Amino acid sequence: MKNCICLMMVLAFAACSAGGKTEPEIKKEKFADLLIELYANEGIFSGTYNLDSASTVALVARNDRVLKKFGVTKEQFVQTYKYYDENKKELEKVYQIALDSIAARRDRLNKAR
Repeated sequence: MKNCICLMMVLAFAACSAGGKTEPEIKKEKFADLLIELYANEGIFSGTYNLDSASTVALVARNDRVLKKFGVTKEQFVQTYKYYDENKKELEKVYQIALDSIAARRDRLNKAR
């Protein structure tokens, strides 16, 4: 639960600080994959650690590595989140892409059993 607070603080910062561009920095499919990994990190930490300052620092570092893996800067993430926050229909599409991707991963894992 405390991890959710950390992520929500980042997202609130994103919503308040990014400029008002008409297009997102990160396209839907890539942003959906990025959110999946960030939420997975949050899930790992919320199930494993108490969110004291050391584990919060570790979660932030892990999320920084995810951004780097995707070739995305914090500023791009913030701008993109703000764009989708202001365009709820587009955000719904991002989440649908994420859900479809997670379902496909689950199906592949079930077939491998």
